[in-house]
Amino acid sequence: MHSYWIIVLLIMTSITYSNGQEMSYTPFKGKVYKYPSQLKYIPFQDDYADRYPLIKEFSWDSIHVDQRDTDKGFPDVDCKGAFGIMFTSVLSIDTTSMYRFAITSDDGSIVWLDGEKIIDNDFSKGMHTKEDTLALRPGEYKMNIWYYQAYPTMFGVIYESQPVDAEVKWDIDTISLSQDLLFDLGSSQLNKKSDYLLDSLSQLLMSYENVKVRIVGYTDNIGSLQSNIILSQRRADSIREYLQEHVDQTGVIYYTRGRGETMPIANNDTRKGRARNRRVEILIEGF
Repeated sequence: MHSYWIIVLLIMTSITYSNGQEMSYTPFKGKVYKYPSQLKYIPFQDDYADRYPLIKEFSWDSIHVDQRDTDKGFPDVDCKGAFGIMFTSVLSIDTTSMYRFAITSDDGSIVWLDGEKIIDNDFSKGMHTKEDTLALRPGEYKMNIWYYQAYPTMFGVIYESQPVDAEVKWDIDTISLSQDLLFDLGSSQLNKKSDYLLDSLSQLLMSYENVKVRIVGYTDNIGSLQSNIILSQRRADSIREYLQEHVDQTGVIYYTRGRGETMPIANNDTRKGRARNRRVEILIEGF
């Protein structure tokens, strides 16, 4: 009796660029959904998989379908009229860099990276390109790419990505926390309820390599302008001290500022509005 070993390999499409950076994708798996063949354009709907029947699945090494007449047929999709395709893949990169992502399509297309929409090209105006450039660290990223073919007469979709030889600039994340959850009325000492929120923030900061953290305190308009600035500054300082104690990350630089009542986001004439204005904004910027 013979024994046979079956070895399954995960094949990735890999491109190495002149500067040594490498981008790899697992095959783009496409699920095709039948849409009603009507002249009205249908924007992307989160519940598309529940609304429309799945009619086909396929796999490509890349997404590149030049614009053409619908009479010529869409590759691997035997479907007349309107349809939508959700592609999924995993992107692997090996170098911290800026990366350019672009999607060109006739009718709608959207690109998500780890669940966050990075390109919205979802409208019916002929072949059109949209792009974005992001700073990414080494690792794996889940890709979702949506393409919608409206009815009739042309279609086409091209997805491209590549590293960019430029200074790495990170996006800014802004986290807003209610001061009522962190401090007792008129106090700059953190209360017991604050641990959960600030521990979660600490875990987030430890996922970065190098970041600037700007902590800005705000108050409502109860009390004098000067006392509110002092209170908001002390509260920002208290949060910084907590994070410095709990974040084991040498690449974090902290800045604090108290702005008091000077920049309200709601009406201070109402109780609800004053509660919204009592807040701490934490801006996280990579470098």
